[in-house]
Amino acid sequence: MRTFSTLAILALAGILGAQSETSPADLFSSARQRVLADVARIPAYTCVQTTARSVYGPLVPKKEVRRCDQIVHDRDARKGMPPRLSWERLRLEVAIANKREVYSWVGAKRFEDGDLQRLIGYGQTVVGEFGPLLLSVLSLNESMRMTGETRDGNRRLIQYAYDTPLAWSMYKVKIGGAEMVTAYNGLVSLDPQTGDLAQLTARSAPLPEDTGYCQVLDEVDYARVRIGSRDVLLPKAARSWAVASDGVEIVNEDSYSGCREYVGESTIRFDDEGSGKPAFTSADTQPEAPRRETTRTIPAGLTFDARIVTPMDSRTSATGDPVEAVLRSAIVKDGQTLAPVGARIHGRLARFVEHPGKKGRKYEYEVGVRFMSIETGGGTLPFAANLAETSGVTSVPIRLNVPESTRQAGFGLFYFYDARVLLNRLDAKWVTAAPQ
Repeated sequence: MRTFSTLAILALAGILGAQSETSPADLFSSARQRVLADVARIPAYTCVQTTARSVYGPLVPKKEVRRCDQIVHDRDARKGMPPRLSWERLRLEVAIANKREVYSWVGAKRFEDGDLQRLIGYGQTVVGEFGPLLLSVLSLNESMRMTGETRDGNRRLIQYAYDTPLAWSMYKVKIGGAEMVTAYNGLVSLDPQTGDLAQLTARSAPLPEDTGYCQVLDEVDYARVRIGSRDVLLPKAARSWAVASDGVEIVNEDSYSGCREYVGESTIRFDDEGSGKPAFTSADTQPEAPRRETTRTIPAGLTFDARIVTPMDSRTSATGDPVEAVLRSAIVKDGQTLAPVGARIHGRLARFVEHPGKKGRKYEYEVGVRFMSIETGGGTLPFAANLAETSGVTSVPIRLNVPESTRQAGFGLFYFYDARVLLNRLDAKWVTAAPQ
């Protein structure tokens, strides 16, 4: 998942105000100087980031081994995309703190320290940190050269090309479990009427073979958004491609909403002790008072029935969305009721992946649910459970699957076979697990 970094995006906010037509060299020089001058005045803010992640590739993997240069050449030369193997919508909250990005699920109490792979927990993520990238492109890159004009609808843009060697690069790519700084090249497009940055593209140098990927490409379109008293230049559309060495491509398309400054009681703090992870507190993002958490836990191995009452719709639901369930049977150990019928369970959609139907293949959705806490005894307890079996009737064909890899992970995975999943409730039998 490629994300934007607000470090330089906010540095560009307000720096290229409306101005008369100027020369391309002066236009770029003005942008570079103002980026450097404004970095120290960046306000902290947060946005909801929605990412559509698609995986493309052959339905049957090709047996022949191809070199990365041939894979990249074929990708650049082809028209259209190969078959889409899967599609997923993810919803996160991204914030800037200490000049770096931090992430959380929407509505969570804490931000994780920038590790999207750890937060999401599966699949591939691709991260290009566009704060350092923009600073590198606009303030350090002596190779910048004007290449001509282009158009974006009715808007005329001045386009510049650049090549950034590894020694100058601040472009960090995280793909799967590998993280590296790489050389790259690309284009910058500026609007001569407003002085605004309009688009930035970046193409990495060939990646090391042991990453399993050949190249990463990024493209970001920008527009102004009013946040508080400032017009902030933010991405209006962001796309990234990760081209794997087996020809599979991961394409991420990001959008941002609900952006706001941290003001008043809103703060981001980094813990001085313990894990060192950042903690975020905000009157704006805490819709209800925190429930009292106790030190008790519910032991593993206890069976119970639960009904997920949060509606699910494949047209709107996203990995990361909050989920609520209620107990349909009490959780009991040695004759003692640990959680009564009706107790509320809180969790998240941990997976909501679509596999489009193809010739000889059914339409399929993977829906993963992870429980995180349960209300009982006037407080909340950490809570986890593994899916045991479905016990209710659903409106679409369903298959239960509990892979061995998830049996100890506090995770339930459902498979639905239809072109759309639309549920108001979902009943299933679960077995308690050790909280993570």
